[in-house]
Amino acid sequence: MPFSLAAFPHHDGVLDAFDDPTVRRIILQWGTRLGKTTLCMSLFAFTAATYPRNMMLASTSQASVKRVITDRLYRILESTAGAREKLPPPHERSVEAVRLTDCSINVGWSGSPNSLADVSAWFGVGNEIDKWSSDKSTEADPLPLFLNRFKGFTNHKIILESTPTIRGHSRIEAALLASKRHDRYVPCPHCGTFQILMKGDAETPGGIKWERDANGNSDAEIAFATAFYECRFCRVRIENHHRTQMLRRGVWVPDGCTIDNEGHIGGEPRRNSDSVGFGPLPSWYALSETWGSFARQWVAAAKQPRVLQDVVNSYMAETWEIRRQTHTWEKLGERLAGDHQRGVVPDDCGLLTVGIDVQQDYFVWCLAGWAPDDREYLIDYGESMAWSDLRRDVLAKHWPGVSLAALPIAMGGIDSGHRTDEVYGFCQEIGDALRPTKGFESLERPIIASSLEWSRDALRRALAASKGMHLWKFNKPYWHEELQRRLDSLRAKEAGSLTIPADSRMDADLLGQLLNNVPVEQPSGKFVWQKVRQAEPDDYRDALVIARVVKEMWTRGNESRIQLAAAARLRATNREPVERPSEPRAAGRFLNRPGGWIGGMQ
Repeated sequence: MPFSLAAFPHHDGVLDAFDDPTVRRIILQWGTRLGKTTLCMSLFAFTAATYPRNMMLASTSQASVKRVITDRLYRILESTAGAREKLPPPHERSVEAVRLTDCSINVGWSGSPNSLADVSAWFGVGNEIDKWSSDKSTEADPLPLFLNRFKGFTNHKIILESTPTIRGHSRIEAALLASKRHDRYVPCPHCGTFQILMKGDAETPGGIKWERDANGNSDAEIAFATAFYECRFCRVRIENHHRTQMLRRGVWVPDGCTIDNEGHIGGEPRRNSDSVGFGPLPSWYALSETWGSFARQWVAAAKQPRVLQDVVNSYMAETWEIRRQTHTWEKLGERLAGDHQRGVVPDDCGLLTVGIDVQQDYFVWCLAGWAPDDREYLIDYGESMAWSDLRRDVLAKHWPGVSLAALPIAMGGIDSGHRTDEVYGFCQEIGDALRPTKGFESLERPIIASSLEWSRDALRRALAASKGMHLWKFNKPYWHEELQRRLDSLRAKEAGSLTIPADSRMDADLLGQLLNNVPVEQPSGKFVWQKVRQAEPDDYRDALVIARVVKEMWTRGNESRIQLAAAARLRATNREPVERPSEPRAAGRFLNRPGGWIGGMQ
């Protein structure tokens, strides 16, 4: 279809800036669903049709930039009069560059300096620049390499766009703050007062509001069905049917200026620059969204704390601030202590996972119980001196419930960074329900299963058993940040919380180890989790992280499996007498299935 400002009314200021001969850079700190890619690809087509010059598109990876060219750019060029005639026939089109009869659109991607060098362009787009990685060998920032491509044209145009990431380390935030920044104001359909659409909160006038359940708690589906926007001036409800007309009347106002009810802008911009910024612009400015779309995501994220960062970055278009530890172990114990005793499984748990951290001559382990609403219970923890102790006292044990039947461990993970051959051999003996794991400082996804790189002895054992195995790699910063949010902001038994045994409230060793890690900035701008007190351990924290990773492996992102397992445990108790064996059964083997490990160990 032809480009439509009716579908994307917030694009108007960007198009004006593109036409302005004094503007060199345009900065977009926008959320998702706002048409950033459509806008940029349309400007490529507009330039090719009306002012043909060499151009450049750079993105996060080679795969992502090729996907944009194939799925979006060629289609938009085909639909644009004046550009379609310059395209080669489909069988001659390349994803390495778009070759038109009188100009080219070259491509580049982060992590590859060669793709960002030796190209001169008049117009360029830096796509999702906050996700650009540095060259692995030099840790060089690829953004300056990209920007250097346009120095040959004094009247060049560059668009830098992205959802933001971490506060103080976001490329798009830094560029926006250095620009002549604009906010998007829209008029209230009732009182006519122009205002920035904000999230707001339950107490302050204005913002997105929703109803609660009978207990006064937020529910994702209730929030979706009942959400509305409250004008911060007249306090009248702005419903979804008001959105289209209101958003289409929006105006970009420079930072430092004002706007009256007639839409007239007054005052002087706080900054004048040839770089013009727009944002932050949240996704609720998109015509395709509703107030309930955000409300549901926000409430759901509150139950899964690690998801909250993605909502803040991608939907609200705001940077994420990493929390710093400001509390003591005594305060932490007071806030996280529940009412279950150490070694006893609360009745609402349906799943047990164990994380094992391997030391030179002993093992540190944490046993975690999982209940609906992503609630985590620390059931027990300790140290084992030998493989046989670990197997007998932890892995093969059925853990007693408060009033329900004893529960076996469903799955465990063990760190393979130390004593690697022994770890692989032990996992081979146990079976699929114990997996070797290894944390990495940088992975594209939170968890990745990969074929194990066997040593010679481990390979011989595996072949003899005729059974393969996978190493579960996990992103250490991702899961440490997830644990830290539980430690920082939630109380025992809340949705998404960590609850420790009542008799562990004053365990200085446990609580001190949980707090003995903070994110430390590296010269590359990345964060690495490191010890606060180097002479003290953080092994329980590492073991608890592994237990969490294992839970994600078991559920595969489907939290309803926890609820089903908890219900199955309740039904089994009602059918059979409560069994609380203190010793493992004499024989049997582990089976990896939702019911847990069945049987004991030889």
